[in-house]
Amino acid sequence: MRVHKPLPRKRLIKSPEFSNTMVHADLMSRASKIGSAVYQALPENFRQVWMYKAFVGEAITLLKRGTPDEDARLLLWKTYAEVWQIKKAQENKTAREEVSQNNRLRISYKGSRAGRTNVILLVVSKKTEFATRSYPKINC
Repeated sequence: MRVHKPLPRKRLIKSPEFSNTMVHADLMSRASKIGSAVYQALPENFRQVWMYKAFVGEAITLLKRGTPDEDARLLLWKTYAEVWQIKKAQENKTAREEVSQNNRLRISYKGSRAGRTNVILLVVSKKTEFATRSYPKINC
């Protein structure tokens, strides 16, 4: 029966027979950071584990070809995540436009103890609330 001896970490790092292992470990480390950045840029409800693994695999391929880390990250981000970022920005823009159409601005003046008048701005989110509800008192 063969006795298994654990491989010491020091031997793994310094021994020339494991130099190729360390090269691949370095590639995997860099590729996993790139894959993680691209994966995190995707919407949460769209992410799946296989996507992260695919991003890491593509990043390793790019790194083996000699592509710098930042270029590989940018290439993968433009390929997979940029579409979602553009879509999110467009949704935010339309949402802001809708809110600005529904919002009204009310200015109320309140006297202070020093005799100055403070201007208080109230933004109400719906026109119906603006017409029907009373406004909260704001202490300055």
